[in-house]
Amino acid sequence: MISTLTVWDFIDGHKDIFCKSMIPLPIIESSWNPFTQQNADEFVTISDRCYHYWRITKDLQLQYQEGEMPKSEGFKDKHDRFTTISFVKPDKFHHSVYCMFGLKSGYIWVMDTRVNQFLFSVKVLEDSCGGVSRIFSSFARIVVEAEDSPIVRCWD
Repeated sequence: MISTLTVWDFIDGHKDIFCKSMIPLPIIESSWNPFTQQNADEFVTISDRCYHYWRITKDLQLQYQEGEMPKSEGFKDKHDRFTTISFVKPDKFHHSVYCMFGLKSGYIWVMDTRVNQFLFSVKVLEDSCGGVSRIFSSFARIVVEAEDSPIVRCWD
């Protein structure tokens, strides 16, 4: 399967394609990084078992880098996969932008997007919940919605 990534420009009522790229992976989800401090246009995409950082250059080309996978705390079994992503709003004590990746196994991985480095993994949902469906966050709170459970989990 080939996925086409297209970035559109909707400024001043225009509907123009900014840039476009095709990759040989199915894209599950993408998320724009609203916290870049370099006025850069960056976003992240996830596929079943990999993720990529993307940047739009000044000459409107898409550049990408494959994300680092944890060496010892990787996927728990062959059925585990990425399900969702969410950027964490930085606070005055952090000099980087963190991204959380939800997994089918109920784990959340936290990555440092500035240096493409895995930080840690934590199991937040029981196996019966069906995995992480969505993650919402601020600098003070994380909310996790499960795939197969009406209960929403929240941490300060």
